[in-house]
Amino acid sequence: MKNKLEVGKIEKRLLVPNIYFGKARWIWKRVYFKNFNIDFNGGVNGHIAIFGESGSGKSNLCKLILKKLGSDGIPFVLFDPHNEYTESAMDFGAEVYDAKYSGINLFDVEGRDASELAGMLKRIFGLGEIQGYELGKCINYVYKKATMDGATPDIYSLFGSFRAFRTVAKSSTEKNVLFSLEHRLSPLFALGATRNVNVGELIKKRSVFAMESLHTSEAQSTYVELFLKKIYSAMLETEKSSRVKFYVVIDEAEKLQDSVTIERLVEEGRKYGFGIILISQSAKAITKSVRSNASTFFVFYQREPEELNYLANLIAGGNELDRFLEVKKAIRELGRGQAIAIGSYNKTPVIIRTKLYASASTDLRHRILKLCERPHTKSELRSELMREGYRADDIDYFVSTIDRNTLIKSCYVNTPSTNEYYYITMPRNSAEHDIYVALISRYLTHAGIKNNIYNRSNGPDIIAFYGNEKAAVEYETGSKSSDETIKMVENRLKHYKRIIFVVSDQAYGRYVKIKNVHVIKASEFDSGALADIIRNS
Repeated sequence: MKNKLEVGKIEKRLLVPNIYFGKARWIWKRVYFKNFNIDFNGGVNGHIAIFGESGSGKSNLCKLILKKLGSDGIPFVLFDPHNEYTESAMDFGAEVYDAKYSGINLFDVEGRDASELAGMLKRIFGLGEIQGYELGKCINYVYKKATMDGATPDIYSLFGSFRAFRTVAKSSTEKNVLFSLEHRLSPLFALGATRNVNVGELIKKRSVFAMESLHTSEAQSTYVELFLKKIYSAMLETEKSSRVKFYVVIDEAEKLQDSVTIERLVEEGRKYGFGIILISQSAKAITKSVRSNASTFFVFYQREPEELNYLANLIAGGNELDRFLEVKKAIRELGRGQAIAIGSYNKTPVIIRTKLYASASTDLRHRILKLCERPHTKSELRSELMREGYRADDIDYFVSTIDRNTLIKSCYVNTPSTNEYYYITMPRNSAEHDIYVALISRYLTHAGIKNNIYNRSNGPDIIAFYGNEKAAVEYETGSKSSDETIKMVENRLKHYKRIIFVVSDQAYGRYVKIKNVHVIKASEFDSGALADIIRNS
């Protein structure tokens, strides 16, 4: 049936018999040979809410729904906090994106001003009034400076403004507030490497955004809020439709508590054929307007007393003839994969047993993206994926597409020990720089020299340890000016006894004459000279 999904069998229905031990009351009656269907276009709207404790069956049900959307050709975007859905993405016909590399710039959202952005971050991070006020000043400064420079600000611009305002702060209190803001908002650095996604194209296909790499709930909430803002704007530019043509799927939706944008999407989405699927452990955390606009509800097992009472009231809608008590008892006794459901075809609560989702395939694209966070050659990728149990034919197909994947960059490395292209997922700097830094670190480790990749603007690319001393190892592509290089050397000498530059062969001549620095050609970094310099320091 087009746009209808059978999610499971109905086991019981809540009914009122004429008399039950002397009085009328609601009871659960056994039902046989009845299926529970979701009709994506049969209700008041296509919105679906799924509530329950962790492990109760919510993700299983969501996968059933996503697979049906995929087979019916209905586009969707799924925000996946723990990468639970990435391995099944091929079943859905969906493309997987790593949120660390694909998203929306915090400052690049239509209609957003300094006060609105500050208010959003204040809500998500639980900031106080004074912190919110200072944050608003910093964001306003970032916007004005970007306008004068003709540039688009980013996360680093915001943190730069905290430091700029501290230098002119008139009191220690103001300085402390700015310090606390910088610390509190530090999870936003996880969004620093994201590249803007074309949302106009996104709403035409099926996509899974894997958000585990963002690490914190605050970073994930900010990420989703920015996307929802873009999706809402894109929705308003589409034609109105009485049929669902796109779904937004949000797992752990309780993180978006009090989100104005999601309320707008839920309330106005029906007119444009945009549906929302919310999965949450806490129905109480979902705003009333969102709950009241969902035409299909699924409630899985719940034992937390306040949440249990809330869900029972939500399903029962009152306690006439002990209706609330019967629903509450049923929720508490649900087994794994069982849920109480209400839908367009079943307005009376029913207990269903959902089907078990079985994945037919796993998503190699996302696995390759994860592996290439560290440099890999194609042969290394093939070998590692085969050890993990992936089929050789599938591996060869997906690995062959690497050169066309915009998220993965490459660099040819020619040294005594290797002569191959290496691939890396969205490097922080250039592919050449980050690949060589990783390979130098790997070489030092194999040589028995302890080291850490630092790779930040205020520190060396690699810190190597020998005895009680530290050496700074830098990879230089040759893009820095002479003045920048000399200034960097002076700064490193304050903290490190030895400075070693590994430089691209073309730039070697520019660096070899710099005082107080050992210089090695990139083509020779693994020949033994680098390790010898560190050991003999």
